Formats: sequence, structure tokens, C-alpha cells
Amino acid sequence: MRFTFPLVAIASALTACAPSMTSVPVPVPGVRVQSWAVEVRDTAAKDIYIRNDGTEDLVITSMQLYGCQNLRQECKVYTPNVMIPAGKTVKAMRLEADNTKLSWKYQYTFSTRLLTPARTPTASPMGSFTTISRIGGRLPFVGIDDPEQFIARVPAQPGTWQCSRSPLSPAGFETLMMVQLSEEGTPLSMIYVDLDAEGRPSLYTEQRGAMRYVPGMPGADSLPPRTIISVQVQQGLANVLNEGDRKPAEYYAVTGSTVMRSSALGNPAEMMARVIRECGGK
Repeated sequence: MRFTFPLVAIASALTACAPSMTSVPVPVPGVRVQSWAVEVRDTAAKDIYIRNDGTEDLVITSMQLYGCQNLRQECKVYTPNVMIPAGKTVKAMRLEADNTKLSWKYQYTFSTRLLTPARTPTASPMGSFTTISRIGGRLPFVGIDDPEQFIARVPAQPGTWQCSRSPLSPAGFETLMMVQLSEEGTPLSMIYVDLDAEGRPSLYTEQRGAMRYVPGMPGADSLPPRTIISVQVQQGLANVLNEGDRKPAEYYAVTGSTVMRSSALGNPAEMMARVIRECGGK
């Protein structure tokens, strides 16, 4: 594969461990959003801050806690829907030890989107739209020229597809979901199609293989293999990743007119049309 350029995600989903830091990180070129934890004096607690280093207002749509130990807060997905104006910082959450005499730990991910189209329109031949992502924006994506260069660590497999109910839809979107099952009923793949407020496809995501860990999490290379293909439909931008199977992780970005019909990416246009046709919309 030939590497050409790093990706800058428009809307991001970020992953972080609980850092023990009190200083504020400096802005990094190409990184829209940064987060950090600040220890709360005289108590076993940390405040999670999120800063918008971009030029457009963002909304924190979800925040997921996982890998928790001795944490007072529930280890689950929260939907704060807090706005972060461009260039500003907000405190997203305070996390506390349940037993202050014992060690405690946690990890978290969070998702953001651009503010509603009515307030922050984005020029496009299709009109205004918002963007979302199901892959972490802090992952070290590099660009490739042609989607056919991508070799999926988990190839597409035969199996039965059926519609399913999505457990979580990004704020302002409707999510259609289809699951592929083996003959034994084991999930092989999941496809999400996120529709914007106008019913237009905004994001296509296919996840193959291991389902239950966060992209980019420490130790992912030792876990079962998985491949994720995520396409910002209206921009023709694909983020793809391979992780697990005791191999180095691979994170790639592809743009171009052939992304939606690439056989290496599982023909997103064809599969998206099937999901919409069989699983319906508003």
C-alpha cells in the first residue's frame, strides 16, 4: 500500500484512558477535539474536559464509560448533548471513586457532531448536512490512493442477513441496522446506516468480526480480528481499519468517486440500498 496523507475527521468519536494530568494539552494541527482529565483536589475524583479546537460549534452526543473498576458512576453510555462553541472548553463529566481507600480506573469514548444544519450549514451540492462517525478521530489514519488497495483482515462471509434494532442512534439521526448471522446463529457482521433529519443517508458503517471492543483501545492487537468500514456518504470519505489477530493495527482513509462501489470495501452503495429497502426508514 502507498501512503499519501493523514486524515482530518470532520466529526469525531474519540477514545481515551483516564490520564492523571493537570495541565491543558496544546492544540495539535489536524486534531479538532481534545480531552483530558483533571484531578479534583482533596477527593478521589476527576473532571473530564473536552475542547473544540475547530472553527465550528460542536455537540457532545454521547459519552461511554467502560473498563470501570471501583467507579461510583454507572459504566454505561450517557447522552449529554452539550454544545462546545468553537475554540471553547466544557466540563463533560465528573468521575469519582466509589471507595476512596481503593484504587479505581476507567476508560471512556465520546462522540461529537456539528451543530444542527440550521445554525452551521456546510456547503454541498446536496445542501446542508451534519456529519457523524463511529470510528475514533484520534486514531492514526493514513491515506491510500485507491480503495481496492485495502485488504480486509476479516473478509466478507456467506450468511443470513436480517434487520435488527439499533441500540443507540446519534442525536438527530435515525439508524437502520442489519445483522449477518452464521448457520449457527453467531453474528458475523453488522451494518449501520445513519439517516439525517431529511432522511438522507449520512453514514454507512460495516463491522465484521469481533464486536465488543472500542477502536484503538490498548491491547486490541491481542483480541480477535475485526474490520470496520465507515463511509461519510455525502462526502465520499471512507475510514477503514483492521485490528486484532495478533497483528499491528491498520487505519486508512480513502476519498474518491469509487469509494461507495468498491468491492474491497464490500460495495457500500449496494449494501446501503439493501438496508434501506429491507429495514425501512421514517
